[in-house]
Amino acid sequence: MNRGKGKLEKIEKLFGRQVTYSKRKNGLMKKAHQLSVLCDVQIAVVSFSPSGRLSQFSSHNKRMEEILERYANLPDYLRD
Repeated sequence: MNRGKGKLEKIEKLFGRQVTYSKRKNGLMKKAHQLSVLCDVQIAVVSFSPSGRLSQFSSHNKRMEEILERYANLPDYLRD
């Protein structure tokens, strides 16, 4: 990846890709938590690692299913 040049490319080395995924996933979950607390919003984040491991975050003591059901019940025009 070319840092600082605004260009994203797949990280070719497996170890580097795994480390980057782990760090960025943790950062994403932290930001999701902060946004849910600071702005009092419901957030659901679902991520699957390249090996298939599930990571998830849901806010406000809501079950992931409750937030996803709310999303699924939205009219199509609101989901675009």
